[in-house]
Amino acid sequence: LREAAAVARRAIAADPGNARAYQQMGLIELRLGRWSEARDHLRRAVTIDPRLPFAWNNLGVALYHLGEPGAAFKAWQQALDLQPDLWDTLWNLATKAHESGWNQLARLSFERFLAEAPPERYGEQLRQARLHLAQLKHGPA
Repeated sequence: LREAAAVARRAIAADPGNARAYQQMGLIELRLGRWSEARDHLRRAVTIDPRLPFAWNNLGVALYHLGEPGAAFKAWQQALDLQPDLWDTLWNLATKAHESGWNQLARLSFERFLAEAPPERYGEQLRQARLHLAQLKHGPA
């Protein structure tokens, strides 16, 4: 991570408008658990280039950890609008919306996940999504 951060810092120093370098710095800060720093780098990345789905996804992670679920859900939705097959992002959106009591968003996200996520890769999450969806439709067991 140290080497990757050094490369990203050099890229930013050489070109302060390098959105991908800010995206990389944001990812590094996420991996280090530095949520505020990650948020700041990722916001800069999407301000420079709002067409970066992974920057939006990672911004959602940082925002959620900072106690801003509504902003996180918007960031994850933006990532999905840009790249609809980001199944891990959709899973994050569904599960975190459910945990946060955003039941309609959770239900819609779980339904889409069940309808579209590839079962060969997401078999266990699909099983869990069915359980979450049943809970949302019928209340806790």
